[in-house]
Amino acid sequence: MKNTSALVSFALTALLLSGCSGAPEAGSGEGAASSSDTTHPGKTAFMQCAACHSVEASDGNKLGPNLAGIIDRKAGVYEGFAFSEAMVNSDITWTREELDAFLKSPTASAPGTTMIFAGIADEKRRADLIDYLAQSGDGQ
Repeated sequence: MKNTSALVSFALTALLLSGCSGAPEAGSGEGAASSSDTTHPGKTAFMQCAACHSVEASDGNKLGPNLAGIIDRKAGVYEGFAFSEAMVNSDITWTREELDAFLKSPTASAPGTTMIFAGIADEKRRADLIDYLAQSGDGQ
């Protein structure tokens, strides 16, 4: 990928400007919550993703692909987004289990991915994020 350092710089700047603290947010997270529901525990986890992704289908793609309706979507396929070769050629379908593995360690799950993200070590935080993504809408 050309301009990788510029992409890294942009992604890090966007993350810093997003103002996310990464601290857990209070709330039970029970039941289906809208993506605008600030009480959903996965919403806080998603804040670090929001610098590059959206869960609102109407938002389209950002630096990363739109994540609305990601559950059971084939990796590397979303209209209007140019994925890395690694993601396009992967055999990944975004089940909860695949998302958990990817969110734990993107480069271990999809070697060669260009997603700039170290991963989420905390199992509960990953589960909350996946629950939040699961209720995020239909996507394409």
